[in-house]
Amino acid sequence: MKNVNFEVKKALYDFSGPSVLDAIKTCDDSVTVLMLFGHNYALTNLCNSLGNIGIDNVTTSGFVQIEFDQNSWKNIQNGKTTKIVFPKHLK
Repeated sequence: MKNVNFEVKKALYDFSGPSVLDAIKTCDDSVTVLMLFGHNYALTNLCNSLGNIGIDNVTTSGFVQIEFDQNSWKNIQNGKTTKIVFPKHLK
């Protein structure tokens, strides 16, 4: 079983996105999967700036998966949006 770490970072309490991206870019490169929970507009802005599919609004309880072809978190850009699940998709 993989080691799972849970951290609360005040930088993620951002409503526009730049602090969230800065926090992501400081992740240790040993982290292979990163899951964020946060607020909009930051999450919608982040998904649209890093993913390849435009999203009008990341809804409450929405999930967006973006994969990157970089080896270092500090270099992430232009990822591929591989999954979008919003509550309306679960009906």
